[in-house]
Amino acid sequence: MFDIVDFLEEVGQDAMFSRASTEEILASSLAAQLTLQERNMLAEAAAMRRAGLLDAQALYCMQFPAEEEEGEEREPEPDPDEPLRDNE
Repeated sequence: MFDIVDFLEEVGQDAMFSRASTEEILASSLAAQLTLQERNMLAEAAAMRRAGLLDAQALYCMQFPAEEEEGEEREPEPDPDEPLRDNE
């Protein structure tokens, strides 16, 4: 039975693991009988590595309806059931 340090040393020395997918590394960690917590840590590290390679950043967006000002008229919304017409 490996501990996490032995597993990481083995992975670091094996050139095949440099291009291994997350699933392959997790399968190897299961075969090495790592604990669930250690396997979860490896999966999280692999996800962070992929995000770093892609230069991915979290993007958050919130949209709120604008308040209408007094005296401002809104254009009527088109009826989705009515066919579109060309302006004559």
